[in-house]
Formats: sequence, structure tokens, C-alpha cells
Amino acid sequence: MNALSRKLSSRTMSGPDPHAHRTLADLGRGDRAIIAGVRTDIAPDVARRLFDLGFTPGSEVALLRRSPL
Repeated sequence: MNALSRKLSSRTMSGPDPHAHRTLADLGRGDRAIIAGVRTDIAPDVARRLFDLGFTPGSEVALLRRSPL
């Protein structure tokens, strides 16, 4: 496991309940969440791309719209 994988330990996010964990796919339109981490079982290049896009632990995300694809 590389340093990036250790840093991005789980792809789940915490919502209003700090004990509840959800994925990005679980968010509804207008929902906000704090990223808890990125799963370690994903490809390293995917984890790196998410990190480069700003999906880092502690970052807030909001679902504005959903793409059909």
C-alpha cells in the first residue's frame, strides 16, 4: 500500500450524522457531505485522479446535478 492509499483510506463520506457513512452515489441533489477518505481497493491511478480533483479527506462536496452517463 503506497502513501497515497494510506492517506485516502476509505471512499465513504460522513453526512450530517458523523457516524453515518455514504458514497458519492448515495447523495441526493443539493446534499452536502464531508469526505472521510477514499477506498484502498480502487486502482491507484483512480485514487490519484480523485486526489488531484480535490477529493481529499475533510473536503466538503455537494451534488449539484447528476450526469445521465
